[in-house]
This record gives sequence, C-alpha cells and structure tokens, in this order.
Amino acid sequence: MDKGSFKKPGHWNQSFLIRVPELETSQLESALKTLVGYHDVLRMQYLKEASGWKQRYTSEPHAPTLQTQDISRLSEAGLQELLTSWQSGF
Repeated sequence: MDKGSFKKPGHWNQSFLIRVPELETSQLESALKTLVGYHDVLRMQYLKEASGWKQRYTSEPHAPTLQTQDISRLSEAGLQELLTSWQSGF
C-alpha cells in the first residue's frame, strides 16, 4: 500500500507504556530542550506540499511542548484514549 493513501501518513511509530513515580516536570523539560539542541535530526521538519513531502532542517532548536496529565482518576480505557490522541500528534 502506498504511504500517500493512509489517513495519517505521519503516524508511523511504535508505542509502549511504562508507569513511573511522579516526575519533576521542570527537569524533564530541561532535558528535552538539551536533547533537541544536541541532536540535529530532532530539528528536522517534514512538510506536505503540492509536489509531495519536503524535508527541512531548522537550526533553531525548538523542543516540543511537554504534555502532562493527572491520570489518577482516569479509567484504563480513558487513559488509552488520551495516550492514543497524544501519540497521533507526534
């Protein structure tokens, strides 16, 4: 099947879920910014244009926004729905 025929061609990833104790989000945000600044490939952008997909490198490190959520009151199904919606936007 041609990748162009998928509804979300950019949604090609593998996921797994790990449970961790509460994290210090400011430290995690700082680590994410450092990682993006260090690895050039994490600054690649892929844009769909009329002629097809174009790859672009940006020299300005721009870390993605860290999303957090209190999941203590979510059902297992609610948690899966939330994580699936987040993953779909990667």
